[in-house]
Amino acid sequence: MFVRNLSIAACAATLLSFSAGATPTPADGFIVVNADGTVARASKGYDDFKFDVGAYEISYPTSLYNCAYSVTEGTSDATAPAEGFATVVGRAENPLIVHVQTYDASGQRADRGFHLIVRC
Repeated sequence: MFVRNLSIAACAATLLSFSAGATPTPADGFIVVNADGTVARASKGYDDFKFDVGAYEISYPTSLYNCAYSVTEGTSDATAPAEGFATVVGRAENPLIVHVQTYDASGQRADRGFHLIVRC
């Protein structure tokens, strides 16, 4: 229980530091992408490229190798997304890119919006 509570406290402290105006390391940030691959909003430097059904590459000008990634299916407005999920993985051959895939509720790749957070 102690470790679990510590993790929650650490996450809360990180979120509070962003809201308090702390300067994050260069790659720390986020991107919100619509299902069609357009960027709804993002931290400076983040961009995306949709290259297949439910497949997107997110790029940043400096290495993302030593970072943690978290992605969830989501929309860029106040509407709830359709049921589904998203995955993210770093690209071994290119440290400037992470690969996001989105799926419908049956597990088939589908064009879905998502929210990606990167923390280095």
